[in-house]
Amino acid sequence: MRFLTYIFLLAAMATLVGCKKTRQQADQAALENLFIEIQTLANSKTCQNAEAWDFIAYGNKACGGPVGYIAYPIEIQQEILEKVTEYTEMQKAFNDTYNVGSDCMFVSSPAGVGCKDGKPIFE
Repeated sequence: MRFLTYIFLLAAMATLVGCKKTRQQADQAALENLFIEIQTLANSKTCQNAEAWDFIAYGNKACGGPVGYIAYPIEIQQEILEKVTEYTEMQKAFNDTYNVGSDCMFVSSPAGVGCKDGKPIFE
């Protein structure tokens, strides 16, 4: 009887670990999909006038600070700020939930945004 109990406990533990892994993978996929949405939105306009563009920090490194910066057309500012805020909060929660580490490297803020060949570039 002890042997069956032991087997049952092992099976239950394996299932729980598998569920956590599956949940972590689903959360990671949600983060990646939201970031693709942000990139698609940011790249939805051609960069012809740098003054019509701005940038924002996105993401949350486990040890603090942003993951990077993304340029966006000012005309879609409200929409992109909402998505970037959601992404940053999701990434912080992901890092906390799954004890994710990071490189802790400081990511400098760009001086501004310029345009080259219709695409935004950081100055």
